[in-house]
Amino acid sequence: MSAFEELGVMPEVIRSVEEMGWLCPTPVQAEAIPLILGGGDVCVAAETGSGKTGAFCLPTLQIVHESLSVPSGEVDAEPLEEVEEKAGGGWVWSERDRDALLEVDAADAARCTARHTHQWAGARATRGIREGAGGRWCFEVVVMEEGDGLCRVGWSTADSTLALGTDAHSYAYGGTGKKSSGGSFETYGESFGRGDVIACALDLDAGEVRFFKNGIDLGVAYSWHLGDLQGRALYPTVLLKSAQVRAHFQMLQHSYVGDYRAVAAATASQTATPAQEGALDLQGRDRPGNAPLLLVLEPTRELALQVEVEMRKFARYLPETDAGAAVHIECFVGGMPSGTAAASGTVGSTGRQRLDIAICTVGRLTECLRTGRLDVRSVRFLALDEADALIAQGSAPFIYDLLRRIPQTGRRHRLQVVLFSATLHSGKVRQLSDRVQQHATWVDTKGMNSVPDTVDHLVLWVTPDTARAVLEGAGDVHRWPDTDDVHSQVDTRGDDADALSLRAKRAKPLLLAQLIERYRMEQAIFFCRTQLDCTVLHRFLERLTSTRGASIVLHGGLAAAERRQNLARFKEGEYRFLICTDVAARGIDVVGLPYVVNMTLPDEPDGYVHRVGRVGRADHTGLALSLVSSVPERVWFHTACRGRRGAKCQNRALTTEGGCTLWLDEAEVVRQIAEQVGGGSDITEVPDVMTFLRDGHDATAQKVVYGVKRGEGGGGSGGANTSAGAAEAASVREQMERLRPTLEWLQTMERQAQLWFLGHASGKPSPE
Repeated sequence: MSAFEELGVMPEVIRSVEEMGWLCPTPVQAEAIPLILGGGDVCVAAETGSGKTGAFCLPTLQIVHESLSVPSGEVDAEPLEEVEEKAGGGWVWSERDRDALLEVDAADAARCTARHTHQWAGARATRGIREGAGGRWCFEVVVMEEGDGLCRVGWSTADSTLALGTDAHSYAYGGTGKKSSGGSFETYGESFGRGDVIACALDLDAGEVRFFKNGIDLGVAYSWHLGDLQGRALYPTVLLKSAQVRAHFQMLQHSYVGDYRAVAAATASQTATPAQEGALDLQGRDRPGNAPLLLVLEPTRELALQVEVEMRKFARYLPETDAGAAVHIECFVGGMPSGTAAASGTVGSTGRQRLDIAICTVGRLTECLRTGRLDVRSVRFLALDEADALIAQGSAPFIYDLLRRIPQTGRRHRLQVVLFSATLHSGKVRQLSDRVQQHATWVDTKGMNSVPDTVDHLVLWVTPDTARAVLEGAGDVHRWPDTDDVHSQVDTRGDDADALSLRAKRAKPLLLAQLIERYRMEQAIFFCRTQLDCTVLHRFLERLTSTRGASIVLHGGLAAAERRQNLARFKEGEYRFLICTDVAARGIDVVGLPYVVNMTLPDEPDGYVHRVGRVGRADHTGLALSLVSSVPERVWFHTACRGRRGAKCQNRALTTEGGCTLWLDEAEVVRQIAEQVGGGSDITEVPDVMTFLRDGHDATAQKVVYGVKRGEGGGGSGGANTSAGAAEAASVREQMERLRPTLEWLQTMERQAQLWFLGHASGKPSPE
């Protein structure tokens, strides 16, 4: 039996992962996969390279495939018509067509409550007024004293999302004094709250919606051309947040100019139910072609593309379902053409185009929602990958808005949300989890220390005296490396703070060149603080004979196609060195990468974790080298600055003075990093980098081979690559080969014994 089978993973997916060499799940996969398959919300802290991509891709892919395998007729154990008939055929809030966070009163089904303080929850009535019915119709909503939140009231079609006011045929009026339709919010009427009675009036002869507050006409809110609804009915709808309302469907509390009648006075021919209209099973095969079941949100293009590749590998052997081909996967990222299944012409065996899984960056998803290229009403599974990075990008408000667009419950399932982050110990990550997840199970495999134990950490201190000596040794000042131009008209021979900072900046690239030679680096990533720093370092390496033509740049200022090409050329070995920023760090997956060098440390320890996470992946050893200035460096810190791209900004004043620079104390960052990775015990600090380079005190540079699997000639946490160690590894491999036939025989016998037992216990013959 496969180890993945014990987690509940289906055989076709197991076949794919075994072909990829995954024989056993990683710790995070072992904990997260059963929880996700179980249907609950899961919040996971996982270090980079721990197998977290598989931890959410494997179960979500399986859930989507299983959803597609359920015939539409088996969705509801009880037909919707029978549910409505039990309600007496009257006008009440639907128990089916509502969000899970909204409660319909058992004794009074015209009353509903949403108690959550952060999330909106909506409901539609069991019946609606047909567009062709004509006449003027009205229902009232009384805002009750219980709750101090917000209300949105109005009308919507049965195939609109319950996030009232965000669809084209969804017409809302909110308690803040805004009207909204199709996601466009405009000032209308005035605010309302506790004790107010809001009448939602529908004129089907004129094609108009208007609202009344406590009997006072607020004017026409919306109008449309008759026939635009294509005969569909409009249903009373509410959207609440920490509020309670009661609807008047039968008897109106106020009388209204225009002779509006209560909706309950409509005849059977003038009304409709979702079942009569053939409401779509939005989570089944009746959903629109551009409506995915699984939505994965990634912070960068590289991560999104990487997840798409992995997802397609996992789906390789999935069988066809009743809905056609196995699973349709599309990636939506900026800077490259992408499309839904409908746009790309992918068609299932049923002949209808379909999209099942959408992997998106925030920018492209925003555009796709605005243009209608993607429809999120069918999403039953939302995966937020690298949530801490999404928060750092400022994407939290977008995520909250996205949750309002996605129905919290469908005819099949409730919305399931999984969140993956490098750490769960950030207040912002906890806040995000609280707002988007319901009773989430937390999986924290590493706690505060989220750095792989296959990584060695070496901090090389650059003192002012060392920097002076390095620059003097380089000779003519014209041979010195350029800098990021933070300092203007500063003499590096001085002893003031700016001079010491500039001296360290110019010495670091020269020291890097010596480290490249010392370690005989054949492949490495060099992390710089800004895009300009990347360009400057690349130009310097191009000037050196030993590194000319060996490096390539990767940062957010490049076009998407160029970024993909540069990363691919580095992975394929065409270039030895990749120079990149923190933004580009996420999504770089190079198995067996030996070295990472930090030219300047990031502001926060979490940034360091993500950088060094490029090495030590999949049990391969790696070395993280950091060139650290013993004195503060003045660095660029652009916030809302529009001139930061293309090195146009020249505002060298400190941020406290309205400028775009700050003093970075790398010594303090080292202290914080030491606490993060294990109280400092896992970090080796060299007081003077020149002593290290001159005297060769670093034994690991001579004995350890980085970039190989631990125990197969690698060092780091796994030991030195001595000849004895290599011989021992070879002996172990030889012994395993001798034992292989015996182990295979034991597996066969175990399988036969289990099959016999199962057949004997059930009274049926064994399958074999």
